[in-house]
Amino acid sequence: MLRSLVGSEMCIRDSFKTQDEPAYCGLGTLAMALNTLAVDPGRVWKGVWRWYHEDMLDCCKPLDNVKQDGIPFDAWLCLARCNGATVAAKHASESSEDEFREVVRTVASCNQVVLTVSYSRKTMNQTGDGHFSPIGGYNAARDMVLIMDVARFKHPPHWVPLCKMFESMTLLDPSVAKDRGYAVLSSGQCCNSIGFSISQVTGSFSKFVEYFSCKLEPMMESVQDASQLPWHICFNLPASVASFVVTFHDLNSKGSMFASEDDCFEAELKRDLAQTRQAIMEQLQEHPLYRAIEAKVTPTAPLPVAIQNGMLMILGAGHLNLLPSAVHELLAPLLRWQDTQDPLHGDLQTLLTQLESLAELRAAMSPAGGNESTCCSEPPAPIQ
Repeated sequence: MLRSLVGSEMCIRDSFKTQDEPAYCGLGTLAMALNTLAVDPGRVWKGVWRWYHEDMLDCCKPLDNVKQDGIPFDAWLCLARCNGATVAAKHASESSEDEFREVVRTVASCNQVVLTVSYSRKTMNQTGDGHFSPIGGYNAARDMVLIMDVARFKHPPHWVPLCKMFESMTLLDPSVAKDRGYAVLSSGQCCNSIGFSISQVTGSFSKFVEYFSCKLEPMMESVQDASQLPWHICFNLPASVASFVVTFHDLNSKGSMFASEDDCFEAELKRDLAQTRQAIMEQLQEHPLYRAIEAKVTPTAPLPVAIQNGMLMILGAGHLNLLPSAVHELLAPLLRWQDTQDPLHGDLQTLLTQLESLAELRAAMSPAGGNESTCCSEPPAPIQ
C-alpha cells in the first residue's frame, strides 16, 4: 500500500535536514534534493566535503533577501537549474489534481528523481503560509502523500491527502501574485564551475540586462573606432554590473563557514585545479574578444573589471541576445564561443546556463512583478 518516492525514502532520509533559517524552507528543500541526487556542487562546504548547504544557493536571489522574505516558486526553479538539476515543473494552474497524482505515481516507480512541492500551509490548518518540502512517500490505497517537512521544529514528516496537497498549491503567493506548484528534479548537467560563475549577491541581473540592452546604442555615437567598442563596453560598466561575474577566488571566499581550498584539498588536487585554471585563463587570453579589449587598455584609463570578466559578460549578453542589433553586428566575429575547447568550454556552458535560468526567471516574474523597468522589452530567447 505504501510506495516510497524516488525509490528513495531512505535516500531522502539520509539527506534529511532542518532548514537553517525560518525563511529557508526553499533553500533547505533544494539542498536536500541536490544532496539526495548526489549533484556535485563543485566546491567544498567544510573540511573536504563537497556537500550542498543553503548558504551556497545564491544564484537567483540574494541570500539576505531570502532570509527576510523567502523565495517564490519561479525563483526556486531558477536556483535548482543554476545548481545542476534538470527540472520538470508546473504551477498548479498549469496542471490538475489528476495530473499531479500521475506524477506522484510515476515518481514512486523511479529511483533517480525527487519530487518537491511549493504550497500554502493554510489549507492544512497549520500556522504560517508559504512553504517548500520534498514528498517522501505515497499511500495509493488512501491516496495520501508524505511531506518530508524541512521545518522539523514545527512538524515531523506527516501524511496529507493528495487532494489537499494539490489544493494547497493553488493558493496565490502574495509576494508575486502567482500560484505555487510542484517540481520533479533529477541530476542534470554537471554544474561545476572551475574558473568563474555569476553572483546575485554582488551584482544584479536586472542591471546587467538594462546595461547591455539599453546603454550601448547611445555609447556607439561617441565611439569613432569600432575596434574600441569592446573596451568602451567594459570601461563604462556600472559597479553593480562589474561585479556580476565572479572568479574562483570569489567562489572560495564566501564567508567563514566555507572552507578554503588551501585548507582542505590534497596537494595533488590543488595542483590539478591550479593547472586547469591556468589553462582556462590561457584560453581566455587567446580569445579574439579578450584580445580586442586588451589592445585598448592603457595605464591612464584602467577598467573597472578584469578583462576576462568583462569579456565573459559581453559573451553572455550576446548569448542572451541582449545586444542592440547594430552592436551585435559589429561584435559578431568576436562573440563565438561554441568552438572553444575544454576546460574553458565547460565553464562557459555553466555560465551561460546560469544566465539562461535568470532570464527565464525574469520573464516569469515580470508580468506580476511590475517593478522591473528597463528601456527595452523583454529580451528574446538565447541564441543557440
